[in-house]
Amino acid sequence: MLRPARKDLSFSEAPNNFHEALQTFGLNWDVGLRPIWTADKNGELKVIEKYRSVNRLDTDTPLSVVSKKYCPVQHRQAADLVDEVIKGINGRFTNGGLFGGGGKVFLQAEFDSKIILKNSNEQTRKFLTFITSHDGSSPTVIGSVNQKIICLNTFKFALKEARNDICIRHTANAEQRLLEAKDILENLIDYQNKVELKINQLAATPFNDKMMNDVLRKVFNVKPEVQSLNDLPTRTVNSMNRILDFAQSGIGIDSSKRFDGWTVYNSFSQFSNHEKVVRNEKDDPFARTESLLLGSGMEFNLRAQAAIEEVAGLS
Repeated sequence: MLRPARKDLSFSEAPNNFHEALQTFGLNWDVGLRPIWTADKNGELKVIEKYRSVNRLDTDTPLSVVSKKYCPVQHRQAADLVDEVIKGINGRFTNGGLFGGGGKVFLQAEFDSKIILKNSNEQTRKFLTFITSHDGSSPTVIGSVNQKIICLNTFKFALKEARNDICIRHTANAEQRLLEAKDILENLIDYQNKVELKINQLAATPFNDKMMNDVLRKVFNVKPEVQSLNDLPTRTVNSMNRILDFAQSGIGIDSSKRFDGWTVYNSFSQFSNHEKVVRNEKDDPFARTESLLLGSGMEFNLRAQAAIEEVAGLS
């Protein structure tokens, strides 16, 4: 597995601005485009018009061959955008490095705060991540991820997660896109803070059997005249029982902890992610993913969240 040349700093010793981070992690260099030459049968050199070599300018090392339309994005071009956001989250650049001598580059600024689940030892670190490539393998992306980059697999994971936020392709309007991205990134950070607040509100709300019963009725659209959930169709009763099982002993759930709104939400999520019936799943390996992102799975999870918040008095 390809591993990066990287540094991993403690939060207290890490730089808090982009230019200093570039220097600290050995990324304070530019790239440029050079012509590519070939020799004909007589040994005469001719330039290949449609392609260019991307070279690391401090070492004059070729990193890739790209088309004439390719426009490099220099690392420092993202400095003003990233630093503006870093100030708002009191972040510091704790992780950075490169693959293949500079073909792929990354910097990660760790948030000063973590998502910490109340009444629990669980916590999730958050990183504002800058990723770019000079080998034509990916665009420049900036976004919030929960994954520290330590190898090629984690690099790919972070790239996939961050590109959902800001994705800038290596074209002529790349610099303008970077200027426009500031508002997007600030809104993203604000949204994450609201998510953290909602998670901890749910975690601080105890749930009893009646509240769970009310949530199940709302999520599965049980009519008021139905007195007992056991009077429902067998398939519906089985689905409810699986959710109740997950609420007691599902993935990541510690049965010794008290029953709360966050535990309840996770039980519904586990059911929809792994056991809820999805149409055409046997024939289409992407059917469940599509359902969770765009279809009935997404609607189920949103319905569960709304019902839990309503019963908990948080809506």
